[in-house]
Amino acid sequence: CATEPSPAQEIGKDGTVWTVMEPCGGAGRRQKQNILTESAGPTPHARHTITDKLTAFMCLCDSVHIVGRNIEMESFWSEQWSNAFFNATLSRNRFREIMRYLRFDKKETRRCRLTTDKFTHVRKVWDRFVDNSIASYRPGSDITVDEQLFPTKSRCPFTQYMPNKPDKFGIKFWLAADVDSKYMLNGFPYLGKDASRPATQRLGENVVLRLVEPFVALLAKNTSLVGTIKRNKRELPPSVQGRSELFSTKVHQERKRKPETVEYYNHSKVGVDVLDQMARQYSVARVDGPLLFL
Repeated sequence: CATEPSPAQEIGKDGTVWTVMEPCGGAGRRQKQNILTESAGPTPHARHTITDKLTAFMCLCDSVHIVGRNIEMESFWSEQWSNAFFNATLSRNRFREIMRYLRFDKKETRRCRLTTDKFTHVRKVWDRFVDNSIASYRPGSDITVDEQLFPTKSRCPFTQYMPNKPDKFGIKFWLAADVDSKYMLNGFPYLGKDASRPATQRLGENVVLRLVEPFVALLAKNTSLVGTIKRNKRELPPSVQGRSELFSTKVHQERKRKPETVEYYNHSKVGVDVLDQMARQYSVARVDGPLLFL
């Protein structure tokens, strides 16, 4: 901008200091923190590992899990009732051997671990999946942080009721997704009040910092953050609270136009929503047989 901006400051009820910059006409240069210098896409580790669909799956889920419940497993190898799929996949003796040793976690220590971690039943599997996701993909310039409700009817101490979601009941996950590819970059479940969260840190701030930590340090790299905020929040300046309209969207030649911030938010906010839609296209619900992941 040719002319020097004249800053003015306002202070929210909680002490947050806001600096208001006078707008200047014309499009200026993009700020340095919004310029991506690294190319997005699979990491060298992923490109070296992935050769086909199976190795792509194994790059993220590098464990074998077989689940069966309330089913007479032996019948799947019966000469009269069996399905050819099971005989072609593995022998009955091999299946028995796997079931002897395969566990999501150690049952002997589960009760003790439950006292400190409600998610302990699948913690090791989930954390391994997230670590692989982070190691396999380098995100682009835009990352969306949002919530996902994973529908379930199981008895769970941290099931949430969310009336604005299609399934209403389920386990809530906080996810970070790459906006362009809709790739899941990071995530963790909401298990209720988190004792490790600093008392001075709000939930939303804590969630964002945890999810983007493997990729950027927000303050150190001057990363831009765009999101919505309720008008009654204490950190907002007095000029914003209680107003139905902050600024006019009329710009050059009195033409109405959405502010750049709003257009950018609308473009980047759908990362997790589309990821959720894609995940719903493939059901992993329990069927009348063992659910086999290779």
